[in-house]
Amino acid sequence: MKSAKNIFQRSEAPLNVAVLVLDDCNTLSFAAGVDPMRAANRLGPGRPFDWSYVTATEQPARLTSGLAVPGTPIARLEGCDLMLVIAGFNLDRHGTPALLASLRRLAARGTTIAGIDGGPWLLAKAGLLDGYQATIQWEHLDGFSEMFPRVDVMQDIFVVDRDRFTSAGSTIGMDMMLNLIRQQHGYDLAAAVAEEHVYSNIREAGQNQRMALADRLSTVNAHVLSAVELMRNNLEDPLQTGMIA
Repeated sequence: MKSAKNIFQRSEAPLNVAVLVLDDCNTLSFAAGVDPMRAANRLGPGRPFDWSYVTATEQPARLTSGLAVPGTPIARLEGCDLMLVIAGFNLDRHGTPALLASLRRLAARGTTIAGIDGGPWLLAKAGLLDGYQATIQWEHLDGFSEMFPRVDVMQDIFVVDRDRFTSAGSTIGMDMMLNLIRQQHGYDLAAAVAEEHVYSNIREAGQNQRMALADRLSTVNAHVLSAVELMRNNLEDPLQTGMIA
């Protein structure tokens, strides 16, 4: 099996994508990874993507919505250009030695691997983010940093570092895929895919995950914003009211 191709090189041949779907992932994360490819194939010249579904075991993956997604067991997957790892809850249970070994095997063959929602945790558990910049959903950033000290953890909505992509949440998977489409096939196709989904703004890597306080609180009062920021940054050891004042 030859090594996977560089997914950033524009090519007339479709990108061979394996979508690894784990039990207990949510439907929105699944759709955010898959539907931009579906739309790109409908709107773009040629066929930008070929994808197939992969599961952790012989059994279909069952999403939190109850949907069942059958696929090829990852142990039987010989290779692909890009693997999307879509995960959600119960990651300790799903990150089995067999699954992690399969991820490492595919990475060694040159596969670019992307994690959506809980996917980055599985990549880190497999050791595939050591020495890489990566992100995960903001509620888990501190724990992720402590558990995986060799990962350079970012607060960005998604991170692309060489052959590893990580997305901080379900809808952000769409932004990550739109940026991949733009890299491979140009802005016009990415914009057309976004517009088909009534998606008015393709977010860039580097944006912070949390909503700006001014928007969240509907105020531009600098004193209020400073006080709330202090409180938010000291939740584990709350400051005295006088210190905040």
